Order: sequence, then C-alpha cells, then structure tokens
Amino acid sequence: MSKTTHYATLDGMRGIAAIAVVMFHAKAYFGTVYPHSAYLAVDLFFCLSGFVIAHAYDDRLATGRLSAAGFVRVRLLRLYPLYIAGTALTIAAIAVALFVKHDASQWTARDFMIAVPAALLMLPAPFFDNIFALNIPAWSLFYELLANAVYATSLFSQRRVLMVVAGVAAAAVIVQTFIFGHIDQGTSWPSTVWALGRVFFGFPVGIMLYRLHRRMQPIVVPAPALLGLLALVMFAHLSGTARIGFDIGFVLVISPALVLLGSFDGPASPFLVQLCRWLGLISYPIYVIHFPVILILNSWERRHGNSALHHPLFGLALVTALIAVSFVAGHADARFRRALTAGRLRLSRA
Repeated sequence: MSKTTHYATLDGMRGIAAIAVVMFHAKAYFGTVYPHSAYLAVDLFFCLSGFVIAHAYDDRLATGRLSAAGFVRVRLLRLYPLYIAGTALTIAAIAVALFVKHDASQWTARDFMIAVPAALLMLPAPFFDNIFALNIPAWSLFYELLANAVYATSLFSQRRVLMVVAGVAAAAVIVQTFIFGHIDQGTSWPSTVWALGRVFFGFPVGIMLYRLHRRMQPIVVPAPALLGLLALVMFAHLSGTARIGFDIGFVLVISPALVLLGSFDGPASPFLVQLCRWLGLISYPIYVIHFPVILILNSWERRHGNSALHHPLFGLALVTALIAVSFVAGHADARFRRALTAGRLRLSRA
C-alpha cells in the first residue's frame, strides 16, 4: 500500500467530529441521546491541524518559499472569513434585540460595544465568562492561531523542542483532567492555562506524526473502522473515574493513533472517498456557524417561553439544515479565497 498526499480519511474524521460538536451544543433538542464526549473533538482538531499544516508548510517554510508572515496571512485567510460570517449572525441578532426591540435582558449595550470590536479582530473579549462570547467555539481557533504563530517561528522545526513542549502539555492535560473530572476546559479566562495545555499537546504531536508518517511503512486499517471508532468515542457517556481515564486516554493515545492510522491509504470505495471529502468540506463551516444559530434559537425560546422545539426530530432537522448551509458556505469560502489569492498574485506581478 502506498502513502497518500490527500488524506481523505482525515477529512472524514474532521467532519464526523464537527457534526458531533454541533449535536453536543444542540443537546437540548436530543434528550439523552447525543455525543456526550464531543468536546474531545477539539483535541482531535488540534492534532489534525498540526499534521496537515506540517504536510502543507514544512518544506515551504524550511526552503524560504513561504515567509513566516506569509504563513500567518494564509492561516488568517483560511480561518477568518467563515469565522466572521458566523459571528456576524450573533452580532446582528443582538443588535436587533438591543437597538430595535430595546431588549437588554440578555445583553447590555456596554457589553455589546466591548464584545464586538474584540470579535471582529478575532481576539478574546475582556470582562466575559466566555472569551468569545459572540461565538463560543471560536476559542479553539484563537489558540490554534497561537500555535500556528509559534510554528511559523521555526521553533517547531526542532524535534527536541516539540517533544519538550508536548511533554509539558501532556502533564497539563493529565492535571486538569484530574482537577475537573474531564478535559472540557478552554472557553473561559480562568481556563486559559488549560487551553494552552490542550493545544500545545495536540498541535506539536500532529507535527511529529506527520514527520513520522513520511518515513515509516504504512499501517493499513480500513477507513470505515477508524471513522466508526471515532463516532463511538464521541457518543461515549461516562462519569467519575471512568471519564477521567477516558479523556486522558483519548487525548494522549487514541487521538494521535487515529490521526496516524488515518493518514495512510484512504478509503477503497470511491463513494466513501467522496463522502470523506464532503465531510471535510463542511467541517469548518459548520463548526463556526452552528453556535450562533443555536444561540439565536435559544434566545427566541426564552422570549416566547416555548420549548416545543425540544424534540429529537427538530434536532435532526437543525443539524441537517446546518450541514446544507455549511456545504454551500464551504464552496463559497473556497471560491472567495481562490479569487483573493489570484487577485493578490496579479497585483504582485503588475
């Protein structure tokens, strides 16, 4: 079996994990049957990101074909447009509530004026429990960009540095999981140090896995088995000591193993290859768009005192609609970025 340069199985993993996150945040509509462990998807995302970024940029940065500043621009161009599209939904909804309906029951004008500039700059907002109050899942994007910035300095070109950083971060992962009983930390200011532990374990490990992948013999595990295992992990419902052990085991062992095994030969079926690519396409749009939509729905329910929507059928309809919107948004974002890149190239040659 040969190695691949397009990681279809990793695309599929990213999509399954992103949909699990949506269902986790929409759990009010699913009753007791939802992916209880979907917060672990963030740790998988960090590891996937390290692997894919090392694949795409290791050689280009090492040879000088791409500067550190150019790399940061590329990453911002990848993450910002869809992030701001999702965040704009929340901004618009709050603006209507505050300045049209004069409803300050959930947001004050002062809080709004603090949160919006920070959100537009993709920076954490002060004075809020959640550092990205307008689009809570964006906390992980901020920390990923921080890890990207460190990667751009070439510090992570040294294996010893990667191992030390990942080792210290692994200790932080273990400590926080024992303190809180789980690893679902990072959205708030007090949990900043724990968020750093999560990203600076997963991201460097992903980089090391890519460099290991380049020189090792492929280990062939059928893609459906890996994707099915990930789905089962997302739905794991545990508590107490079992939850602590499970979270630590997933972050330190299962997540890296899934990334490494998924990086070898992709699905054998053309249908499954296409499905995985489709899942990869929707993964980022649905991650940054879903939470503002859920916030708007929750706000509407509170104002009208109506919980009739809390039914699994509505939950499935909501997830399906978000998948459809994300499919369109993913294509639109890709076209926008291609057009922007082409325009910049034309300007540079003029």
